[in-house]
Amino acid sequence: GQKNTGFVFVEDDSILNEQEVPLFKTEICEAQADARSFYSLYRSPLQRGLSSCIYRHGTVAFYIRRGLMEIIANERRREQVCRFPIDMYISRLGPWYAPRQEIVMHSGAARVGSTS
Repeated sequence: GQKNTGFVFVEDDSILNEQEVPLFKTEICEAQADARSFYSLYRSPLQRGLSSCIYRHGTVAFYIRRGLMEIIANERRREQVCRFPIDMYISRLGPWYAPRQEIVMHSGAARVGSTS
């Protein structure tokens, strides 16, 4: 059968914390080795406020296994709404984990191709 590989997604307005570059690589390798379906590399403001390692929302940077990505891609409700909030969808399938360190930050700048 096909090997269940994973992907790392990084938004165009994310910022890699220069002091945590080695940890970025380590976290991805551990997520792959532990066969985690999803692992956020970003700590949302809500998560920071709760001092938690539980993923809440945000898709700034994350690791995801092929199987979970296929579930999201094939979700039939995606055709029924103008914007499908995959972070909220992923969160409901969890619980998932996120780091306690600030590995990746979010600039909040306009995204590539954005008209706003």
